[in-house]
Amino acid sequence: MSRIVRRVLLAGQWAEDHRDEAIQYLARETGSADRWVSLAYGNDANTHLKTDLQESSIEALEDFTAFLFEHGFLPEELDVRGWIDPRPLAAARKFLSQQGPRPSRGAAAPI
Repeated sequence: MSRIVRRVLLAGQWAEDHRDEAIQYLARETGSADRWVSLAYGNDANTHLKTDLQESSIEALEDFTAFLFEHGFLPEELDVRGWIDPRPLAAARKFLSQQGPRPSRGAAAPI
């Protein structure tokens, strides 16, 4: 599991380091133009693609799962805080911190 989380963390870092490419990727994924991504999510949208367990992130996930439940996408309410296991994220961060500086991979996303 921590290997997957490592890749997610690296993708978030890539997005932060490659603003234009990240905006283009978001535009493709949402089926919209780059300018609409920037207008909808801000010119710094690439800096908001991080994975963490900060309180604001947990609250956002709680709001999202409540929305999904209220609209019939989830069969029952989800206890987000009970569902979160911080160990894979901690293990991934520890592994990445022991690897030293990240090698540059150009414009290609680490996915």
